[in-house]
Amino acid sequence: MNTGTTTAHPLEQRTAVMSGATRGVGRDVALALAEAGMNICLLTHNPVDAALTVKLIEIAGGNVVALPCMVDDDAALTDAMSQACVMFDTGVDLMFINMGLMPDAYDYPQAPVGHITGDQWSDYMESSSRGAFVSTARAARYMQNQPQGGVIINTAFHGGTARPGLALYAASRAALRAVCDTVNLESAAEGLPVRAHMLASGDTERDRDAIVDTVLKLAYAVGRDQAPTIIDLRRPRQEAVAAPSWMTILTTARWIRWPSQNRT
Repeated sequence: MNTGTTTAHPLEQRTAVMSGATRGVGRDVALALAEAGMNICLLTHNPVDAALTVKLIEIAGGNVVALPCMVDDDAALTDAMSQACVMFDTGVDLMFINMGLMPDAYDYPQAPVGHITGDQWSDYMESSSRGAFVSTARAARYMQNQPQGGVIINTAFHGGTARPGLALYAASRAALRAVCDTVNLESAAEGLPVRAHMLASGDTERDRDAIVDTVLKLAYAVGRDQAPTIIDLRRPRQEAVAAPSWMTILTTARWIRWPSQNRT
């Protein structure tokens, strides 16, 4: 862990706990947050990719630690967040969850609903959604005693609407959206500065810049954002790198009023 102190960075003294961030777009997000001054705690079961990501962040002057952790384990995740807080002497300001298990995976049962078994339903929902749910739930609980906190789930969201053969995929994404919506409703009712969001990206490679930019903007606004639960980044190729227009004011405004209505 690089314990050197950076200066003139807008996200100093804030910490992001991240899963699925040791390669691909997750690694890009981790590097961008670190370059903005945020402490990075990588939760991983892939030590090789984690070591490379740690090295890249340290070369960029960032503060980073990688902890072995299965994010579908409530106790292990809570312990990892506590370790990160002790190491960086901060709270957990951001939980970033980069989801995988796309329907083109070799073991995804692309079949009509009538051909899907109860065991296939249970297995897929467990493998695709449990880690994201546990991460969201434990982070929301942990952040209740902090001045601020946010949860971001990055997911390809073409399963957000029903399509033939994608019942399990669509159901898993809909379930997580309901969890995020509920976190936001509960936080609003109790006056807690905790927000949960899902980034809807149609193609990770095409939307890579928009994903990184959106996470950065939400990180700047942790504790005071009113962005919709679903932030739709699905754009034509020529618009993929542009952030949604309602986010551009973040670079200059100290207090932002976000659209109050979630997209449906």
